[in-house]
Amino acid sequence: MRIQHPQGLEAHRVEVCKGGLFLGCEEPFPPLFTRLSLTLRLDGEDFTCEGEVVRHVDTAHARTWGSTAGIGVQLQPTPPRLRELLSRPHAPEDAVTSP
Repeated sequence: MRIQHPQGLEAHRVEVCKGGLFLGCEEPFPPLFTRLSLTLRLDGEDFTCEGEVVRHVDTAHARTWGSTAGIGVQLQPTPPRLRELLSRPHAPEDAVTSP
């Protein structure tokens, strides 16, 4: 996965869900409503798309919930083929790889 953001952003974990992604990353996070340019590889296909940061999970909350710190990103708009792949009931979290 490639992420373009002026301050840089490196995801160490990616969880795929319908319509978006959760990117496990370190603070400081991009502000809410920040637009990100993403290149995803899913099932051997590359997809270039835009996303918007819609959620922050800081380290303290992640520890409390037993999860990973990071950001929720809503894809806008989701390309039709990517939407089809994301809507599969059991897309494994490791299905997104670096192009």
